[in-house]
Parts: sequence; structure tokens; C-alpha cells
Amino acid sequence: MPANTVTVLTRKDIINTCKRTTPEEYTAAPCRSFEKKNLSNDLAGRDLTIHLQGGKEISYHFDRHYLTWSEDGGETHEEYYELLKLARREVYLLHHLRTHVNPFQAMTVVLEPESGQATVVFDRIGKVSATRDVDREILCGTIGEDGSCHQKETEDLVCKTIDWKFGDDAIIHTSYVNCECLAFTSPAPAAMPGWRDYFMTFNPARYVSLDQD
Repeated sequence: MPANTVTVLTRKDIINTCKRTTPEEYTAAPCRSFEKKNLSNDLAGRDLTIHLQGGKEISYHFDRHYLTWSEDGGETHEEYYELLKLARREVYLLHHLRTHVNPFQAMTVVLEPESGQATVVFDRIGKVSATRDVDREILCGTIGEDGSCHQKETEDLVCKTIDWKFGDDAIIHTSYVNCECLAFTSPAPAAMPGWRDYFMTFNPARYVSLDQD
């Protein structure tokens, strides 16, 4: 099996990559076969404010592909965003970068308009000593009004394995083990019978329950 080599990214490399995150660049990318088919524009034209635990407040205005946001009433910033909607109920998964800070941050927000709840994952991308490292912070909050949030830690996924299939190109096998998750990739058997090469990684994990029904 060939050894895996890790590309060393400089801070400039990361900035240049993030600047290319546009609808045009995304649809022209070599990995376009992974393109998500159910991107939603449901929030276009709407304003939304999230009140997070600890007193932080994040305000959004959504257009079709871009959003403007501010934190605690401060300076407004514009970012490209993507929004997914769950099929089974009104729950949205929002993702965008925060490119005005150094190192860059990424935000993944789970919005539950019916219950007025929000779960925000702050990803800090890169350190001086390790540009590929990511630090995460998970905060719960409420949408529209400053109230109490009821997300909670869970162990529902511990000791389970989920296979995520991306088109016909690859499968990511993810096993959840206490405070870590193990993920490894493989070509799909239909695409490459007799596969034997793979990539494996261990990552810290936290499990938050969103559905309180």
C-alpha cells in the first residue's frame, strides 16, 4: 500500500483556496460529481438573528448565494454560503466561512425554525505550527428571541458505524468511539473491484442531539 503524504499548506494557500469558494468555481471543480442536489434557497431575502449561550449575538441577511452577517451589532461581512434542508422536517444546515479573521473560521449552523433552536459549530482553520489543524467549539442558541436552548450531549452514535457514499466515486466509513471517530475512505466496489488502498484518520468527536421530540 502506498504511503499517504500530507500536503503542507501555507496560510497564503488557505486564503487563496477560500477565495475561490464561489458558485462558479464550485460547479467547475473536478469533484463536481459530489455536488449536493438539494441546496436550498429558502432563506433568500430573509433576516435572522441567533442568540447564543454566553451572550453572543449573530445577525444574518440572506441573498440567493451570499449572506451578510454581523456579530454583536458590529461590522457587517459578506460570505458565500450553502444551505441544505432536511427532507423529513423543517431543519436547515447552513455553512459559510468567516474570512475577515486570521486564521480563517468556518461556521456550520443547524437551524430549527419550528422549535426556535440553533446549534452553531465554530471551526478555526489552521494554526501557526500546523496549518491543517482545526479547533472546534459548539454552542447552542435560539432564533429570533433571546431564550433558553435545550440541545444536549448524547451517546446515541457511540459504537455505531455509518457508511457515507459520494456519487460513484468513494465511500467514507465512519466509526464512532466515545470521544473520537475513526474514518477511512475506499473506492466504491462497483467502481473498482478488489480495492485495497485507503486513507484512515482519527478525529476528536462530540455528539449533540438536535431532535428533542
